[in-house]
Amino acid sequence: MRIKTFASALLIFALFGFTQYVPAPTPDKSESTTSKPSLISLKAVLIVGHLEDGTAAAMESMDEIADLFRSKGVTVHCFYDHHADWEKIRTASKDANFFVYAGHGSTMGAGGKTGGLCIKTMISSKNILEGLQLPKNSMVIFKSVCRGAGSSATDNGDIGINEALERVSDYAQPFFKSGASCYYANNLGDGCTNFIEDFFSGKPIKECFEKSAKPWAKIELVKKYAVDQTREIGIASTDWGGVTTRTTHINGVKKVEKIPSHKQYDIAYVSNSTFSIRDMRE
Repeated sequence: MRIKTFASALLIFALFGFTQYVPAPTPDKSESTTSKPSLISLKAVLIVGHLEDGTAAAMESMDEIADLFRSKGVTVHCFYDHHADWEKIRTASKDANFFVYAGHGSTMGAGGKTGGLCIKTMISSKNILEGLQLPKNSMVIFKSVCRGAGSSATDNGDIGINEALERVSDYAQPFFKSGASCYYANNLGDGCTNFIEDFFSGKPIKECFEKSAKPWAKIELVKKYAVDQTREIGIASTDWGGVTTRTTHINGVKKVEKIPSHKQYDIAYVSNSTFSIRDMRE
């Protein structure tokens, strides 16, 4: 389904059996905060797009990631909900080692493919290519973003590994062309938090991906990235069985339904397999 309101893009969001939160007034968290100094200062930009009645929960979850970064001595800039202004994000991202996004997935990529950010204004893959500058050896993290790791809330069955690969690649490519070295996406609970902890411990990205996937998911494949043979792409899937409660918002219309659970692609990465925190500190 195409969305007329936002440049014919498809906005996708779902809650699968989670507790619903009533959104609180959105705080302005655009200012940077740092905990302890480090020999080589790292910086993180954290973004939460508007997610209807899931916005408060998404901000609370992102705050946990912000606290984790601060505990590692990382300077944190947060842009949440109506304060997720693209120009401010672009400026803050020029020296950001981590670019973390939680929000709707979309089809604002080239030719209506996967891509883009759903923030205060709709940002297409073209906008990212033309306007975003990330430093060498930076990492992009997608937290619970439809299509970010492959599957989408609006999928009615197993999309297949080839479609999952295409969606992940379509999301990752603009960020690589903007300077990033690594892309990681996780749709499962605290998966991003555990992944970040492992990354700061010095583990290479491939091991961090495997550790974040193995307790909950099946690693479908890890292979050379077709677009750039110096990188690998890895995707992991889940298949819980039973029935899932799905809540979707499309064109502002909320729909809650019970659907049979099906195989989903929930964790992915694209990177040089040996990429680690040491590369960021060079």
